[in-house]
Amino acid sequence: MLFAHRRTLRKGRSFALAINFVGFLLFLGLATYLVFFQEKTSGIWFGKAVFVISALTLPVVMWWLIRLFGGTGEWNIQISETELIWQSPNNVGEKSFRVLIANISKIIREPPQHNSETSDWYFIETLSGERYHLNPSASGINLNKLCNTLEKLGVKYELSVKN
Repeated sequence: MLFAHRRTLRKGRSFALAINFVGFLLFLGLATYLVFFQEKTSGIWFGKAVFVISALTLPVVMWWLIRLFGGTGEWNIQISETELIWQSPNNVGEKSFRVLIANISKIIREPPQHNSETSDWYFIETLSGERYHLNPSASGINLNKLCNTLEKLGVKYELSVKN
């Protein structure tokens, strides 16, 4: 085994819950400060916009957390000399897959799709054109180590430029 990563769903849940809770509190604190303690009109409007964004994203984050807490299993990600195995827990919204190294065309790293996102998106593309999204979310995997291991096995690495 050239690369192996395992994380229990319990640990992934705890990590995701903590990050989302802290992030939401930071946004709520920023919005509260801007609306109630800022004297400039532009700051007050910006604070109201942060409140609206927080209110709109909260249901999506809650839905994702509910799915995460309803799942069973663990993340088990392995790379051997011949194949990549990405096993995700059941009912968490991530796709499990198994691909032969010889069938992998390239690794694609794309910049964030929305301005609010901070991390890049990673994909495995097969020779047939099928793409698998590598989602580090609650699995906690270090995608740089995964990609470096695949590069050592001869898989090309490509950085897409946002148009």
